[in-house]
Amino acid sequence: MLSKLRATTFLLILFLVYSSSKKSYCYNLYFKLFDDAVGIGHWESDKKFNFDENGVVLVDSSYNIVTISQYAIKCFGLFDDTKDTIYLNKFLNQYYYLNNIGIEVGDSALYFTYDKPFHDLLPGWTSGLAQAEVAMVFFRFNCLYPSSDNCHKIKMILNYMIDELCDVSYNSKAVNSFFIHEYKDSRVYNYVLNGHLIGLISLIECNQLFEDQPYCEYIDAGVRWLEEELQNYISINERILFYDLKSKAISHPWYMKAVVWEINCLSKLTYSNKLDFYGRLLSFMAYDLNFEFVDCRFNNLNFISSCFNECEHENSFMDDKKNFKLIFRLNDRILFAYNYELNRFIEY
Repeated sequence: MLSKLRATTFLLILFLVYSSSKKSYCYNLYFKLFDDAVGIGHWESDKKFNFDENGVVLVDSSYNIVTISQYAIKCFGLFDDTKDTIYLNKFLNQYYYLNNIGIEVGDSALYFTYDKPFHDLLPGWTSGLAQAEVAMVFFRFNCLYPSSDNCHKIKMILNYMIDELCDVSYNSKAVNSFFIHEYKDSRVYNYVLNGHLIGLISLIECNQLFEDQPYCEYIDAGVRWLEEELQNYISINERILFYDLKSKAISHPWYMKAVVWEINCLSKLTYSNKLDFYGRLLSFMAYDLNFEFVDCRFNNLNFISSCFNECEHENSFMDDKKNFKLIFRLNDRILFAYNYELNRFIEY
């Protein structure tokens, strides 16, 4: 009787510890964009979203892999914070839908297709961004219900992304260059920045599952690509971030601030000083760009944690990559000079 009482007491304590803990899993959840920037009302209050009879989110009355994945990630984050099973059930509704629609290629790959055209892409097209976000949904499901089968599915999803939706080059069998395409086969948009950034964060998250850390080389090569090419996405004088390198479409302020979050996240995860520099630069460029967006906190989330000193020379721009210093004129008045090593913000 006493041993049963002790066992029951132990289980109760274990449950209470689990229920009160913010971090109940043995893996880190790195992708917190929606926790930081978007409320649940973005999906549940905006009229362009609705839900099917199984609670799966629809956008414009259609299923969309990225929309479903992002809502799932948001619901999981709320469950992780509150332990409210309402959010757990919402997460599971999205996961089970995604799990049912995946297309397996033998035992090596698992991919997800869009059933509607997008610009020049015909129905059945696939996306590196979609694969990356679905992998993070499956990663969160595995945090709840860990199993070798779940881990294998995640590896199959990422295998397809790497093999079919990325530019990869090798040097002496090592990964030399790596880019994750959001729209691999599009002739309209190519080298879209957001898909690559989220793809790398997904690889970093999922890499935790495997003892052999299979994605390290891809992550390192993808970060090197960013360090070399990010400058081509940015127009300092016009305060513009380009959506991609082909169309050079101008990014919406929401997109620009999301990219700021993603670059800052990657810079912390990879200890890249160059990404830290670009994240802080874009933080400054985007900090006062506001927009209408249901239940979005980006208008008040400016990410600025840098120190800017008074500019010495008007109308000047200097990018000293060795010291990461930046001087430029903005909005017809001198504002700041930048040094990434400092972490205060001063306006003159």
